[in-house]
Amino acid sequence: MLFLSKAVIATVFALLSISSSDQSLPFTLFFCIKIIFIKPLLETYFLQKLPLDFLSRHHTSTTAIMISATLFAFMHYDGMADVVVVFPCGILLAIAYLDSPNRRHSFLFTFTIHALHNAAVMALTLLAGLMT
Repeated sequence: MLFLSKAVIATVFALLSISSSDQSLPFTLFFCIKIIFIKPLLETYFLQKLPLDFLSRHHTSTTAIMISATLFAFMHYDGMADVVVVFPCGILLAIAYLDSPNRRHSFLFTFTIHALHNAAVMALTLLAGLMT
């Protein structure tokens, strides 16, 4: 499932990619949209919704959360340090999905948390870049 998720997400990003050497305003806006909306949308669907819907029917919630968080962490793999940092975020997103106040809106709830997190990280990164 991890390989399938990575393949689908990589294909979508390849179709949407713009050269990273292009630092124009359209590139910057596209980059922000990709990080704040597109990535959280795809990751929430493929790394929370699909695995958690399936796993929660066949396993305990704890097992489903741990497997989803592991998929989420390894999807962000760029060294073991990233996995260690991202794994707790995967746990929180999985819990948010499974324990959403309205199960019908759990995808939107989890996507919103993920998008807001990415927006905050991007804002802090951009701010830090401006300060150096």
